[in-house]
Parts: sequence; C-alpha cells; structure tokens
Amino acid sequence: PSSMTPLTFIDGYTRHIWACLIAKKSEVFACSLKVKSHAERETRRKIKCQRSDGGKEYFSDKFSSYLKKEGIQREFSCRNTPQ
Repeated sequence: PSSMTPLTFIDGYTRHIWACLIAKKSEVFACSLKVKSHAERETRRKIKCQRSDGGKEYFSDKFSSYLKKEGIQREFSCRNTPQ
C-alpha cells in the first residue's frame, strides 16, 4: 500500500481549511491548482498570497511562473513550522 500525505491550505483570514492527499511531492503543484480553483469558486475571491515552508516542491519553474502569471504573492515561513 502506498503512503498518502495530506496537503493542507488554510485561509489566513477565515481559517477555512482545504486539503488533498498526495502520494509524492511532485503532486503539490497539481493539488494546488485544484484547491485554488475550488477555494476561489467557494469564496468568490481571488487568492492573493501563497505561504509555504520553502520546501523544494514549491520552487519549480512551472509553479513560480504560474503564481507570477496569476499575480499571487509568495511568502515563506521557516521549514517544519505550522505558521
């Protein structure tokens, strides 16, 4: 059996949580796209900032280009900390 890891997304204002399960870190970008689409439909608001722990999975050229194209600001917290 493969091990699944939860990937959580938390709205910093409302504290609403969205989550998906991933098998590999390479799935973070695709999961992020799905959650972004769902969250923006649900809240009727655009995501303005994406904060992560600075893990390598958030630094792909594809991910960086997408966030820049969408006008989403990036912030990084210390690794292995929840905030």
